[in-house]
Amino acid sequence: MNNMNTARIRTVWVLICTSILTLMFGLNPESAHALTAPTISYSSDVLYINKYMNLVTIKDMINIDISKKTNSVVYKVVDLATNSTFTMPSYSTKLNLKQRVDNRVIISRLANAILSQETGGVGAYTRQSYSSSACGAFQYMSETWNNFMGYKSACQAPEWVQDMKMIGELKSSYAIYHSWPKAVAAHLSPARAGNIASWSKPLAGNPTVFQYVSSVFQKANIAY
Repeated sequence: MNNMNTARIRTVWVLICTSILTLMFGLNPESAHALTAPTISYSSDVLYINKYMNLVTIKDMINIDISKKTNSVVYKVVDLATNSTFTMPSYSTKLNLKQRVDNRVIISRLANAILSQETGGVGAYTRQSYSSSACGAFQYMSETWNNFMGYKSACQAPEWVQDMKMIGELKSSYAIYHSWPKAVAAHLSPARAGNIASWSKPLAGNPTVFQYVSSVFQKANIAY
């Protein structure tokens, strides 16, 4: 009987401890996401990306390009999730949407360019707008951020989570419009993204949609 009681008590304690840990991870986004944060390793001009992002992390990609002073024309990217590979042209290489370009390359460039357009520099990922709820590297409004991955605002989310939000948005917008310029326009003004005729009209407190899209593509070094 004593052994049986001891076993029962031990089982109860295991269940209690498991429940506490589950509750803690559920209430703490930093802890919950810490194990899945993307990692990238480099070997020469080969980049190895983990399965979580399925895309080269924006900041790391631009950093390796700068550190190597674009000595390599292309980088070989190895996707560890699917064991597939694709090439990532250095950011100094001008791309043209009329040519066949891997969507992962376009998304990486456009996301980084939007970051540069919206904020950029030191502290971009915690930047708070003085005139609205816009926050983070990509200046997401609270209603647009919509508690993404459990974070109340973009400023509270790690850099890779903000990158993921932007990458997902570009993918989603492109699926709707089948146009990368319109996908970029949707980040500034979803209401005008599909109507190019409205892109030159004034937009309170912002550049026109046409100016915004043109600037982003210039920063991404992509012709459209």
